[in-house]
Amino acid sequence: LFCLFALSSAAVSLAKSPAEMDKDLLEVTIPRLQSLYAQHKYTVTQVVQWHLDRIHRYNGIYRAVETVFESEALAAAAREDAGGIAARGPLWGVPIVIKANTSIQGTVTTDGWEGFTIKGHELIAPRDASIVAKLRAAGAVLIGHTNMPDFANSDTNRSSSFGRTGNAFDVRFSPGGSSGGTVTAVTANMALLGNGTDTGNSIRMPSATSAVICVFPTRGLVSIAGIAPLDWLLDNTGPIARTVTD
Repeated sequence: LFCLFALSSAAVSLAKSPAEMDKDLLEVTIPRLQSLYAQHKYTVTQVVQWHLDRIHRYNGIYRAVETVFESEALAAAAREDAGGIAARGPLWGVPIVIKANTSIQGTVTTDGWEGFTIKGHELIAPRDASIVAKLRAAGAVLIGHTNMPDFANSDTNRSSSFGRTGNAFDVRFSPGGSSGGTVTAVTANMALLGNGTDTGNSIRMPSATSAVICVFPTRGLVSIAGIAPLDWLLDNTGPIARTVTD
């Protein structure tokens, strides 16, 4: 009976009100989130579920996340909760999004084009893109593929596979392209960070529309293997986050 009471008390202590979670997790940085985990205030599952709930609540308006990996994300979160501190990488328990031209094993890489989503002819990734594999190894939890214009070939963010993404500050305006889905997802607190891709200005310009931080790496330093190409000589990928530290 004592053991049952202790378990019940622990479960109650983990229960947080929506208002408390909003206060802690809105605009949360990675160091702050790691601190909350270290204090045992939240489990990874709770944090991932909070971000999934944000997607469910607002994605119908902003259309930032084309594909939500809900069951996969919750399963990954449960594994991390069960793994203990020893298994923690630098992005342990951090919910992230991935641009829809970046392959995630077993999922459809739409690249923004409806042709890659035709039933029975979907472009299903045989393996993770190099950066996805590295992000997983660092402990990040992938919660969705973000919307992008067809083939990343636009400076706005409207796709034939999912429609238009709005700016998180004012949905009437564009977040820019072609990484606008990731920018809006990060700005709207649907994830802490995500990747963009850039051939001409597609990481830098969308980030500027929403006052988020991006890095455009020197070409060749970060692998673009597993990312659907627009121009092999110019394509690049880099992170989009709310702070320089993240």
